[in-house]
Amino acid sequence: MICAGLDGAEARAHETIVVGSGPAGLTLAMELARRGRPTLVLESGLDRPSDAQDLARAEIVDPTRHDDMRIATVRRLGGTSNLWGGRSMPLDPVDFVPRPFVGGVRWPIGYDDVARYYATACRYVGCGEAAFTLAAPELSAANGDFEFDRIERASNRPWFQKAHAATLAASPLIDIRLGATVVAIDFAESGRATGVVVATEGGARIRLAAERVVLAAGGLESTRLLLAAQRRRPALFGGADGPLGRYYMGHVIGEIADVVFADARIAAAFDFQRDGRGSFVRRRFTPSAETMARFDLPNVAFWPVAPPIADPRHRSGALSAVALGLSTPIVGRKLLPEARWINADVFDWRTLDLGRYDVAIANPPFGRVKRSGDAPRYRGPEFEFHVMDIAREFAERGAFIVPQESASFRYSGRQCFDRRTSGRGVDFERATGAFMDIGAGVDTHFHRDDWKDDAPLCEIVCIDFEAAREREAQERRRLDAYAPPAMQPGEQMALLL
Repeated sequence: MICAGLDGAEARAHETIVVGSGPAGLTLAMELARRGRPTLVLESGLDRPSDAQDLARAEIVDPTRHDDMRIATVRRLGGTSNLWGGRSMPLDPVDFVPRPFVGGVRWPIGYDDVARYYATACRYVGCGEAAFTLAAPELSAANGDFEFDRIERASNRPWFQKAHAATLAASPLIDIRLGATVVAIDFAESGRATGVVVATEGGARIRLAAERVVLAAGGLESTRLLLAAQRRRPALFGGADGPLGRYYMGHVIGEIADVVFADARIAAAFDFQRDGRGSFVRRRFTPSAETMARFDLPNVAFWPVAPPIADPRHRSGALSAVALGLSTPIVGRKLLPEARWINADVFDWRTLDLGRYDVAIANPPFGRVKRSGDAPRYRGPEFEFHVMDIAREFAERGAFIVPQESASFRYSGRQCFDRRTSGRGVDFERATGAFMDIGAGVDTHFHRDDWKDDAPLCEIVCIDFEAAREREAQERRRLDAYAPPAMQPGEQMALLL
């Protein structure tokens, strides 16, 4: 069951309360349900972007070293899987080996304690089998300093709330409450957690009791809750000098070199491919455990990044030809036959047999462009909004390049993400019920010089049309079920007058 609010939840004690509905929280709830155990999952956000995200604000001391919190954490059903690109990699044995250069910090568990759950994790993530090595006979190293058989797997459907929608909605053992922000944890004198305090959207504070409490709100938000608990009880978690709030880890990533492979077989070995085990994979090359120990390296991996086909810096005539071809439908359908190429007026969508698609992608004309019709819901003058509204009719999700002034947020060219409260994009959301997400997380101002003519600052917006349709259906059901109160004749006459 998935619903907003806490109606009925306060009246009973709970076996397990999980704070957070991201990949960890939803996986735990489904695993407990598989074993016949009930779970109450509390999610601060809703099933769409909402003001709850503002509760995750933080002071970024150095914006060059950390993304805005809206890119690092998501208060929404599905958690950060809404931002996740689907790359799936396991912890390696070397991660659990004591290493002096990290100051004696180590896991309190061993590799074998984690590895036995990889198959189950891959099933929930949807990335195929738990196979993370792939032999490559064409790759031979001059010595044993580097290894070339490690791979990462790609999730086939990264958004957890979508991938597991049927199970989450149908299971009587999983109770997910949206708009329920946990603001405190209750503790017994022994130090055991006995429940949580929840702030509802209306501002009420409700105390919920539980046999056990699981924090699955991510590294930052779980720590925020624990620090708040420590403020009330300073001796918790090792006290003020303990580990809580320290040893924060993030991904360090960057591009360090241009690589040109001398042999096409080597380039093919590092390309995306299917390994016959349920998903796409990509090969990495990694220092051996001995190399990492010798040079005091953390667990690091390298992989080649293919340049965009429209970027002339790749100096490849073949890639440039493909880029030009894909921009022309007649040629493009020959190069990419698995895509459906349609050369028509977008406003003829009602007469075209378009079928259903997972994703609609568009870079529509901007602004008050002359058009031959209107979208189903949007009636304003901006052409890009008509295209976005029409895409909703035949796709589950959409990704669009629009002027920054047409987005309901600002990200490109700014120090941090900023959700608008007014403007064209917000008006579109209110009119259509389709909410814009940052999704791709691409700062387009870095590419303004690549435009041939005018260079408006743009945003890449992503929209979950399936969620918008479900909200629309819920509202229809609510209105259909509404029974207006009976009125007396005098009241009827007063209304008519």
